[in-house]
Order: sequence, then C-alpha cells, then structure tokens
Amino acid sequence: MRRSGAEGNALVGIAPFVRTTSSGLLRQDYFVRTTMTQRTRKFVGTVALIAMITVYAFIALAVAVVLQVSNINKAGELAFYVIAGLLWVLPAGVLVKWMQTPGS
Repeated sequence: MRRSGAEGNALVGIAPFVRTTSSGLLRQDYFVRTTMTQRTRKFVGTVALIAMITVYAFIALAVAVVLQVSNINKAGELAFYVIAGLLWVLPAGVLVKWMQTPGS
C-alpha cells in the first residue's frame, strides 16, 4: 500500500508486529512506517546542527577551563583551539550527508 499526501510524509507500508501478551497468547499489532521528505529532513538537521554546535562549544570551553589551557605556552594553546575549532566538522559532516539524502 503506497500513498503520498499533502501532509509531507508518504505511507510506505503496514508491517505486522507480533508480541506475546501476559497470558502467553500471541497478538498481532500493526504499525505504520513513514519516511521523511528531504525538506523535513533538512529542517530537523538544521535544528540538530545548531543545537550540536552550541553544546559542542560549551563542552570545548569546559575542557579548556579544566585543562587550564591558558597556563600553557602560546603554541599549545593555539594547537588546542585549532583542534577544538575543527573537531565539530566530523559529526556535522555526517549530519549534512544525512540531510542531503533524497526523500520519497
């Protein structure tokens, strides 16, 4: 069963889900599996990316304070901030790649 509508998600199919009840009988439930459109995926990804960068900035700041980066020499301080400043790119790249996958 395949149907697409104006709600933004497409009904991909209904798959059975069998579970055991407390009396030991099998009960068959159904759940609907939907896929995200690319527009929705980009919105969710953008919000997640902004939240991730904000949290990452506070974590990097806390690590710098705990390690007392300002007390080491200037080259060490520069190295820490260069690495900390570029490290967020790795998870962001995965998130952007997910955002770019085509929707159905």
